[in-house]
Amino acid sequence: MRAVRQWFGAVIAALAIAGPSSAQAEDATAMIAERFSQSCPLPAPGREQEAYEACRAALFADTRLHALFSPKLRWGGDVAGKRLADLSLTHFDPRVFAGLYLPLFATTGHVVTAADPIEDRIAIKLQVRFRNQLTPGQFPYPFWHSPDKWSAYEYTNQIVFYFNRESGLIDVVLRSPEGSEDGLPPVQAAKPPAFDGQWVWSGQDSKPEPSISWFDGLLRADNPYLGEVTDRYRRFATGMRDASCLSCHVPSNPAGTRRLVLLQTPAHAAGEIKRVLASVRSGRMPREESGDPKPLEESLRQVLLSDGQAFSDAVDRALAWEDGR
Repeated sequence: MRAVRQWFGAVIAALAIAGPSSAQAEDATAMIAERFSQSCPLPAPGREQEAYEACRAALFADTRLHALFSPKLRWGGDVAGKRLADLSLTHFDPRVFAGLYLPLFATTGHVVTAADPIEDRIAIKLQVRFRNQLTPGQFPYPFWHSPDKWSAYEYTNQIVFYFNRESGLIDVVLRSPEGSEDGLPPVQAAKPPAFDGQWVWSGQDSKPEPSISWFDGLLRADNPYLGEVTDRYRRFATGMRDASCLSCHVPSNPAGTRRLVLLQTPAHAAGEIKRVLASVRSGRMPREESGDPKPLEESLRQVLLSDGQAFSDAVDRALAWEDGR
């Protein structure tokens, strides 16, 4: 940890960054190194599932880690030669991102900080290996809908956290294959099931899958508001279907937007519901294929807003209970 701080101090000096943002970035680097080393280390042979569950529980509950991230957090894959502004990235609520996506990676704990002069940012690079042996229901959605995406996840060897000096928060996180392989186990490619076009499906005993996307981890089983959240989501989901929201807000990104908002599962919708309501109220959503706003029938718009607000309020109550534990 001392070495991390010494290296980070050298980077800060090289950039001549003054003021509180430098201390915030240093603290973020130290916390990322510590949290992931403690909670998400590379698993011992035969202990992958146990290690994943421990990592996921820790990151879902780690409010100090969540506080490092911007409310407008964006996630995606690094593309050589492209600036952050030109990448197609997905918006995430920090708590949903920390609990659904980051636990999919185990780490050596090795952290490197580097100045990115093109972006004028500090990049915090954490060495990782993707957990490609998990069962399908433990991924937030079928990454294998695209063979290229699945391969990109499998060969990710670092996660890059971009620190925004103005906000003092991390607002972009990328997976990248450009890190060091030193100390990492070799990639053992897995063959996922064929993608059948369904983002959600029924598993054993007709339980909904992906299981982790039905508030599992986001809300505890004894949360007194869990039933209300689930019921409110089902009603809101009916409105989304009637308004054709899921023709765009799905991982395949059929509209080709650079700032994708995912709504295909309950957990994704819970994280983005306030953004959705604001967009519908302002008339920014839905949109035509041309990108122009597409007016909704007023009765459908009112149902969507009413059920969406009820879902949002239930989520707020449930998360407040979680935070009070």
